Amino acid sequence: MFNDKTQTASSRIWLAILLVAHLWVFVPWSPYVLPGNLATLGVDYSGFAGVFDAVARGRQWGIDIAFPYGPSAFLMYNFYYPGLYETLLGTRILLAVISGMASWRLLLWAMEKQNWSIWPLGLLLLCIGIWYLGGPTDIRFTIYYAFLLLSFFILDDGPRPSLTTLLLAVAIGIAAPLKFYFFALFLSVSCAIGFVEIVIRRQIPVVFLVATASFLAAWLAAGQSFGNILPWFSSSLDAASNFGFAQVLGYDEPGLLLQAGYMVLASLAVAGIVMLATWQRRHWFEAVAAMLTIGLICFMNFKHGTTRHDAHAGYAATAFTVLLMVAILLLIRTSLSPLRKLLATILLILLALGNLQTIAAWKMPTLTIGTVTTALANGTSRIADMVRRKDGELEARFQAMKTEITRQAKLPPLNGSVDSFPDFAAIPILTGQNYQPRPEFQTFSVFNEAQTQRNLRYYQSGKSADFILYRSLVTDWRYALADEPLSWLELLTRYKISELQSPEFTILEKAKQPGSYSLTPLGQTATTWGQPLGTGDPGGNLLWAAFDIKLSLLGRIASILYKVPPTMMTLELADGRKISHRVVSPLARQGFLLSPYVETVADLHALTSPDYAPVRAMSAVKSVTFTVEPNYTVFYADTIGVTFSKLDLAGPADRSNALVGEPRRLFELKQLRAATSQSNLYVRLLAEDGRQVLLAHAPTQIERRVPAGSRAVEVTFGIRREVWTATPPGDGVTFSLIGIAADGSRRPLFTKHVAPSQNPADRIMHVAKVALPDGCCERIVFDTGFGPAGNGSYDHSYWADVQWLTTP
Repeated sequence: MFNDKTQTASSRIWLAILLVAHLWVFVPWSPYVLPGNLATLGVDYSGFAGVFDAVARGRQWGIDIAFPYGPSAFLMYNFYYPGLYETLLGTRILLAVISGMASWRLLLWAMEKQNWSIWPLGLLLLCIGIWYLGGPTDIRFTIYYAFLLLSFFILDDGPRPSLTTLLLAVAIGIAAPLKFYFFALFLSVSCAIGFVEIVIRRQIPVVFLVATASFLAAWLAAGQSFGNILPWFSSSLDAASNFGFAQVLGYDEPGLLLQAGYMVLASLAVAGIVMLATWQRRHWFEAVAAMLTIGLICFMNFKHGTTRHDAHAGYAATAFTVLLMVAILLLIRTSLSPLRKLLATILLILLALGNLQTIAAWKMPTLTIGTVTTALANGTSRIADMVRRKDGELEARFQAMKTEITRQAKLPPLNGSVDSFPDFAAIPILTGQNYQPRPEFQTFSVFNEAQTQRNLRYYQSGKSADFILYRSLVTDWRYALADEPLSWLELLTRYKISELQSPEFTILEKAKQPGSYSLTPLGQTATTWGQPLGTGDPGGNLLWAAFDIKLSLLGRIASILYKVPPTMMTLELADGRKISHRVVSPLARQGFLLSPYVETVADLHALTSPDYAPVRAMSAVKSVTFTVEPNYTVFYADTIGVTFSKLDLAGPADRSNALVGEPRRLFELKQLRAATSQSNLYVRLLAEDGRQVLLAHAPTQIERRVPAGSRAVEVTFGIRREVWTATPPGDGVTFSLIGIAADGSRRPLFTKHVAPSQNPADRIMHVAKVALPDGCCERIVFDTGFGPAGNGSYDHSYWADVQWLTTP
């Protein structure tokens, strides 16, 4: 049997090697700083920044902040943030030592009474595990829970828990406040162990008490109080309860199903081997408890990887690879015959290879001689950088990043508190604003009515920020106004477009005289999947609609065991366009503004301004059709209940009807799109360098009436960045303005050929001011034409702005 006193000089050497390896892999000796690029600070990095800021400011989770991450979330990421890095470094060192000791103890246990010639095999397996543990942050902490179970149920011999087991209990307590996922694992593992300690072993639940004390200490150390543990649990549970509806990506694609299959088989294999190894040493009930708890860890890891089936699948496969390596070590000490051990080992290796394929499919680092060599070189370089680092160097890099973001954001001085909407929390934080977020500070993470109501109460309390930085951000094809639908009504009635402007953001300012809104029921009906439902909107009303999309019994089972396919809605507009968006059914049940269709901040402004009724009429929704992607309607109820209401919306009394800044620019682009007279391709708004532009792929002609009193026009145009270095290179686009007089005669006003593939100087947004001589133009044609080769290859041309000037 294994005994800590049987250490040999050789085993101590292996301990030292493992400790060094874990310290090298786990500890962020040379951390990153957030990227100094405005366009990349969307959902993920803004989520990081929002969490870092909340921790640094001591905001109370569950009260000030309602977010599925916890007050220690910064410990998951290798980022430098002022006031937090020292804690990050110290905690990671502690956790690295704990995981190193746990790995060493597992290796000693597996190799006891074995021929020392197989030690290299065990060490190789642990090295593979260490390699992958150094990858995604979620995986590093998930493994602590598995290690604790193995140490408690299998490795410990006597009635008292070993030092390693107690240290692992400390580790899971530290990990619990990182995010709700880890807190759920903490509750499951610690309670299972506590139950076994009290009921089966009939002893003081030392491990349970140590884990609980560690969690409470970590919670208090993060600046929290005991009183907000339950609010954080409740708010996090709200978010988790509908995560699958909002975040699901991928469904029945063969490659994705194969990846999910490898994870399921790995879960069954790991749980079975853990049960077998425990059965040989413990009471049968403990074996069952160990199997169920490790199975729960595997199941949660499976859901984490397959619900949002993107790089998260690679993260989950990484954890399964580590667990499979550990399972091979456990096999060594089981009572199976040599042949069965060999067959089981082969099976585990095959499953590990399958999960390695998943890791590679999502372009995550795999274990090869080349990647190991590169990682060693990079790691050594980072540690050398740390040794050479001068005092204040990290802070200087952080401040340089903030300076660059401030330069790119181009925000005017804002005297008051600032929030961002729907996301982009990083911008007010990194530009030094007085950041005052709503509780659910990322709209992307609001999945249901409870979360929406939390933010709604915040706006209605009068405590919301003085300014809001708005920038359109559509994620996962969701419709912006169907996310946090009630918050939009508060924004439209409590805020106005500020006279302070930025070219990158629309600045909303809290109104002194708020407006109001009311909903008047128009009636109820029902629709079925794939059938267009007419709205009856003539084009001038504001139509609110709630859609009751319910799961069938099969759908409820699928949502628990796997996931349900996403639902989509297709809107047919008055101007003939058909636009599809993903629907988050718990949010659709609350209702949202269905008609007119809103795609820019100019449309938002038009909602409360009678002067812009034509804008609303162009975007009136004539019908809506719901589908399931793929066509698996069997997971949903056959009918969808629909409630229509008329929305009466009055904006703030002190607002201006004039469109300025970003709303004005977007309104002009929409006017151009509506005036399109000839195009071989669809003319549409899309994002370029973080701003919406009007794609007008050559050849396109847009004939626009000249506003009265205009003496000149200033246009901004260019070719999309994605084709600047295309192969073979395109020959460019010729941008022209052609004046049309009242008698129909045409007159060239401006021509410029732009060829960024051949001329690097053309890799910008071009601006031209064009005079309009008296009587020259009743209309102007905005023309994008072919280059010298006469073809449309890579002619991804766009118009970014049109300004009509009253002076030449």
